Amino acid sequence: SIEIFHSQRVQAVCGDIIGVAVSVPFDSLSRGYVIVKKGEAPPLQGCTAFTARVRLLRKCPRVRVGYRPFFFMNTSTFSARFDSFDIVDKTGVVVDANAHEATAGQTIM
Repeated sequence: SIEIFHSQRVQAVCGDIIGVAVSVPFDSLSRGYVIVKKGEAPPLQGCTAFTARVRLLRKCPRVRVGYRPFFFMNTSTFSARFDSFDIVDKTGVVVDANAHEATAGQTIM
């Protein structure tokens, strides 16, 4: 059964916060897992690297290669590491390739 705030539902969509009764050990589940009907979706594989366009805010005055920020995306929270980055302008054109440091207000990719 699926419940959203103690109300029974037939289905839930991505982003819904739900309660669900499953017959698996609790310690085998982790935050961010996706629940599907058996045989309806291929198994998901973890992501080990990705490219993102990041705007540096004032809270973080300086970022260097090796920095480890936390990311909050929908139902998942994870840390990552900047192995390398380019400083780009507002249109996405690379201003400084393979930069080692960026400051607040800059956009890196």
